[in-house]
Amino acid sequence: SADCSPGYKTCLVALSRGGGDASVVREFDLATKSFAKDGFALKEAKTEATWIDDNTVLFATDFGAGSLTDSGYARIVKRWTRGTPVSAAKTIYEGKKEDVLSAPFVGHGPEGATPMVVRAVSFFESEYYAVNADGTTRKIPLPLSVDAKGVTRGQLIATLRETWAQPAG
Repeated sequence: SADCSPGYKTCLVALSRGGGDASVVREFDLATKSFAKDGFALKEAKTEATWIDDNTVLFATDFGAGSLTDSGYARIVKRWTRGTPVSAAKTIYEGKKEDVLSAPFVGHGPEGATPMVVRAVSFFESEYYAVNADGTTRKIPLPLSVDAKGVTRGQLIATLRETWAQPAG
């Protein structure tokens, strides 16, 4: 798979052996048609990575002992800035060991990026957390059955898997 930066200069390319869940993620330069020297790169693991802006990514991967869910997916999401080692990436969210996974989700629209974290508590239930500018997160009050698809003009686009009654008040 590939996820291109907002400026469409580079893409994060996920390369997996035999199409499995585990992949190596490397930054690919679209102008030179080669992998970026000193670009973003992550070792083989069940990884999710996406751009906030051309110099910042959110990613979730295997950080070693205790960093995965019981399902074998990442439960820790970090923010990584270009030019710094992966070890300097800042943790912004930690899910629970019994979750399915925690993953980054960034909606890009005319107003810019809206970074979020998805906490999959089951295969069909998720919580969503907005990522604030200071790297903290705040839970978005949505039913667990919501499946976010994107963001535009500050509005979340989502699929409802169940009837949703807006809370009174």
